[in-house]
Amino acid sequence: MLCKAHGKRYMSRTIKPVIMTMKEDSPFAPIVVTLVAIICWAIFMLLDILFWSQNYSLFQNVVIFIISIVVTGCIIGLMWVFWVFRRE
Repeated sequence: MLCKAHGKRYMSRTIKPVIMTMKEDSPFAPIVVTLVAIICWAIFMLLDILFWSQNYSLFQNVVIFIISIVVTGCIIGLMWVFWVFRRE
């Protein structure tokens, strides 16, 4: 095909559709676990901020926040790792 602006030939690229076969698992379970973990973390943080954080210092509240992020990230990460290894 000819490019109208430069008059040069170029190859037109077509995008091939990706078709999932029956062998490939859909990532439904990891997506659900990710969403549930994020919602549970948000509820935990809301309860912590509203009710439990008054008894702790600022440093302790920051540590609770960081640990909760790490635990939630580990749960989500492990779920995705198990899903990837199960596919292979």
